[in-house]
Amino acid sequence: MSTKLITFETELEGVKSIPPAILKKFKKLGIETVRDLLWHIPSRYEDFSKVSKIKDLKPGELVTIRAEVKKVNSRRSFRSRIFVTDVLVTDETSGISLVWFNQPYITNVLKEGMWVNFAGKVFYNKMGLHIS
Repeated sequence: MSTKLITFETELEGVKSIPPAILKKFKKLGIETVRDLLWHIPSRYEDFSKVSKIKDLKPGELVTIRAEVKKVNSRRSFRSRIFVTDVLVTDETSGISLVWFNQPYITNVLKEGMWVNFAGKVFYNKMGLHIS
């Protein structure tokens, strides 16, 4: 059995364990060698480890909260005919509405009484603060 040594200069196309679809995505990012892959810096990084309290949220922030699911409601939007899922959650400080669009399965996943970590962007409208 012959083994091929992989070095920093090895072309990713020569690495058999990388599927063609992934190679295509790497190529779009300009990643062609093992060195390119190791030195690729993501364009953004989200830190989900910092958990915020609901009372401290401000519009425009990307946040992670840990909250209890109180109510789950899924409906079809009247105008655009898309599914809108609203979930009311609370922590020990306050409550907030979470909104998903075109993801009706959320009603099967989230159940009242569950404690879950949620991440998203905080928005403010006439109904108050919500995370989407």
